[in-house]
Amino acid sequence: MTTLKTKLAVAAASVLALAVTAHAQTFGNITTSGFVLGSYQKTSGTGTDHLDIDSAMLKFTGDYKPVQGVISLYYVPTPPVGTNNLLLLDAYATYDAGGGWSVTGGRFLSWMGFESFFTVNNPEISFGYLNGIIAGYEDGARVVYTDKDWNAGVAVVDSALNSPTAFKGDGELKKSYGLETYFSYGGIKDNSLFLGISYDSKNGAVKEQETYDLWDQYQIDKNTYVAGEVAYHEGGTGTAVGNATSYLALLDYTFSDQVSAAFRIGGDLNKKPTPDDTKYTFAPTYTINSHFSVRGEISYIVTAGPTANTTFWGVQGVFKF
Repeated sequence: MTTLKTKLAVAAASVLALAVTAHAQTFGNITTSGFVLGSYQKTSGTGTDHLDIDSAMLKFTGDYKPVQGVISLYYVPTPPVGTNNLLLLDAYATYDAGGGWSVTGGRFLSWMGFESFFTVNNPEISFGYLNGIIAGYEDGARVVYTDKDWNAGVAVVDSALNSPTAFKGDGELKKSYGLETYFSYGGIKDNSLFLGISYDSKNGAVKEQETYDLWDQYQIDKNTYVAGEVAYHEGGTGTAVGNATSYLALLDYTFSDQVSAAFRIGGDLNKKPTPDDTKYTFAPTYTINSHFSVRGEISYIVTAGPTANTTFWGVQGVFKF
């Protein structure tokens, strides 16, 4: 125990020292940025715990107007089967065609989902229940139009939902393809509204799949915002064929420059073949500076059927540069 405490203290001191001095660097036309997340997590019932780096990213953004290129490297301690710990995520170029139009090609993150793909951008350590029906990274091309109060886009990709992992698509269009489109409206003061659709064509035994995602965020005042999301998914393979609806409701309140907290309720309805779940989350955050913060989380997951309810808790250090 003494050794563990010493290691944690040294790690915390090292990250804090980096946080005081680090910031995004610009070298000519290229800007670097990124983050490192590390935590201790424990889930009741499974008897498992976690003390490790959760993820880390190094991102390079090259600005050569009217073209911008992005490449990112992403580290995960337990990679998906068939991949490595160090993954190539973003690898795309965007051409600004003028008049509000832009065209992007390469590997990029889906538009779908209120919660960020990267937990560094979320107020909680864990995700809600929408990741199983929300697309991740995909390869293809997309077009976006941006106006004063709204923007919209359409994409043709290798796979939006039928991907081997959340970090890449299936790498082909002949057997199946994916389509995505979205509309986002910000013309109402302090409010953001999003509607997105993902579609994957039939691929052998895998049926056509669609996800419809609707979310809204409203800034009540400078310290408080609320958000709600509903996503409906249909299709798949085997016993998963059918429909599933996921939802979340979020309240985030800032008590001071250093202290904030998030309250989230989320769940699955009509989920096959496993029972419906409801997840209640409380996640406080202490911000040391713009580069370093510490967040905690306690979540209670209520599961219908014979499966026992579980409790998740964790403490996570967040370092951004």
